[in-house]
Amino acid sequence: MIQAISGDAEFLKMVGEGTFDGFVHSVFKTVINIRCSADGDLYTLAAGKTDNAPNTILVDSDRFDD
Repeated sequence: MIQAISGDAEFLKMVGEGTFDGFVHSVFKTVINIRCSADGDLYTLAAGKTDNAPNTILVDSDRFDD
């Protein structure tokens, strides 16, 4: 199972509460972008070696392409 390492506090809160709703916008080797249904903003799941950024959750996976 993939676990969060760190992340944007508001994004983590929405995911934890089950209030985040969106759809996959794009998938790359180390990043998955999700478009939020409520506000249209992009949110990101990023492999652990990626830098922290707004609207991003870093996870304990090296990549997503497998």
